[in-house]
Amino acid sequence: MDILVNEEGFTNLADYIFLRRANFAWGKCSVDNKISKKNINCAITAVVPHRRLIFPESKEIFDEGLKIKYGKYTDDSAFIGFLEFFEVARIFHFFEEFEVPFNDGVLQQKDILRAIDDHALPNNLTPFIVRAMYESI
Repeated sequence: MDILVNEEGFTNLADYIFLRRANFAWGKCSVDNKISKKNINCAITAVVPHRRLIFPESKEIFDEGLKIKYGKYTDDSAFIGFLEFFEVARIFHFFEEFEVPFNDGVLQQKDILRAIDDHALPNNLTPFIVRAMYESI
C-alpha cells in the first residue's frame, strides 16, 4: 500500500476505491496473471467505467506500461504485470477524472505541476513523480 500513502502516512478513500477498482479490473481482464495489448482495453474500461477507449488510445496506454516495466517499448507479444497496469491506469484516471487543465490541446508538465500547487490533484502525486513521468516519455 505504500504507493497510495500520502505524506501523513494515510491512504484516502478515493485512492482506496481506485485500488479496489484496479484489483477488480485485474481479476476480470488478466490472463495468467498478466495483461496483454489485447485485453488492456477491458482493464482500463473497468477502472474508469465512464470512458470508452478506441484502439490507438489503448495501444498507447499499453506501450506506456511496457516503458514502465522494461524502460523502453518492446514488441507486441509483451505483457505487463499488476504494478505496471496500476501505474498506467492511475495516470489515465488522473487525466480523465480530475480534468487537469491544458491550454493548447497538449497536457504540459507545467500544467500538472500547477494543478498540484492548486491542490486539484490527489496529494500523493508529487512534482517528483510528474517529472519522472515526463522523462519516461
